[in-house]
Amino acid sequence: MRRLTLILALFFPFLAHGAAFSEYELKAAFVYNFASFTDWPPKAAPGMSVCVIGQDPFGRALDALEGKLVKGQSLTVHRISTIAEARTCRVLFISASEANNLPRLLAAVKDLPVLTVADMEDAAHQGVIIGLAIDKQRITFEINASAARNANIVLSSRLLSLARNVYPPP
Repeated sequence: MRRLTLILALFFPFLAHGAAFSEYELKAAFVYNFASFTDWPPKAAPGMSVCVIGQDPFGRALDALEGKLVKGQSLTVHRISTIAEARTCRVLFISASEANNLPRLLAAVKDLPVLTVADMEDAAHQGVIIGLAIDKQRITFEINASAARNANIVLSSRLLSLARNVYPPP
């Protein structure tokens, strides 16, 4: 219970208490906070773009983040349809509909400072930096620390401590 309270305090400071939220409203908040707890190198793509590739499960939930500041930059949301476009994103959300394309997507952004987040089971094992999952009706996430290092991205120790698993273990 203490861990859940910490997650709520860190990840939902702007959400009203007692309100019910859909799975993807909560996942949009996770994506926003993942970006807030990430440091990119100076050579990263300009701006703070969050891109969604594949079937967009968020609807308007992700659009609500448009214009919010992350690391002093205004967040923009883009729906993309090509692998080439993924190279220009700061955060790339890979929808579950792209499971068959995952190796090609990861190869396209390999060694680029793109924070990859996927909405599929075992995504972190497959090379995605942050894999979202549902465990006992709760949203959880796993982190592939090697993939983050390869992308020259630094994840906050606070974020690492909230992950269900970190690969390889710190």
